[in-house]
Amino acid sequence: MDFQAVGTFTLMVLLLTIMPGPNGALLLKTVPQNGLRAGILNLAGIVSAFYIHGSSD
Repeated sequence: MDFQAVGTFTLMVLLLTIMPGPNGALLLKTVPQNGLRAGILNLAGIVSAFYIHGSSD
C-alpha cells in the first residue's frame, strides 16, 4: 500500500469520526432555533429512547 492510499484512508476515517450522527444533528438544529430548554428536552427524549431500546428483549 502506498503513502497516498494510507493518507486518503486516514482522512476519511477522521471525517467519519467527527461527523455528527442523526441525534447530534437534531440537537445542533434544535438548540439554535428553539433554545436551550428545547435542546435539553430533546436530549432527554434521545436518552429515554436509548434506555427503552436497550432494555427491551
